[in-house]
Amino acid sequence: MSSAPSGHNGGVGPEEKTLELLERLARAERALLARRAYALGLSATQAGVVLELRGRTLSPGALAEALNLAPPTLTDALHALKAKGLLVEEEDPGDRRRKRLQLTPKGEGVAEALRPYRAP
Repeated sequence: MSSAPSGHNGGVGPEEKTLELLERLARAERALLARRAYALGLSATQAGVVLELRGRTLSPGALAEALNLAPPTLTDALHALKAKGLLVEEEDPGDRRRKRLQLTPKGEGVAEALRPYRAP
C-alpha cells in the first residue's frame, strides 16, 4: 500500500506537467515547420529567416538578433535565399554602409505558405 496522498501523480505537479506539454507542443511545431520548409526546398534556418522578414525590412544585425543566430549561420542562409530569388539586399538610403533585407514577391509567397506552421 502506498503512503502517497490520494491524487498524487509521482511528484509531477500541474505546473511541471503543463511545461512538459508545452515543450512537446513546441517540438512538434518545429518539426512540422521543418518538414514544410524542406518540401519547399528550404532549411529550417532559411524558413525562420523568411518568416521573420515577412512583410518587413530588417538589417542583417536586427535579423540575427531576432532569430538568435550566429553571423556565419545567418550569412549562409541569406546567400541561399538570394540564390533562390527569395530575398534581396539593398543599401540603406540613410546610410549606404548599412544593408537592408527584404523578401521578393516570390519570397513573400513562400512566407505565406509557411505561415500556418508557425505560432503567431
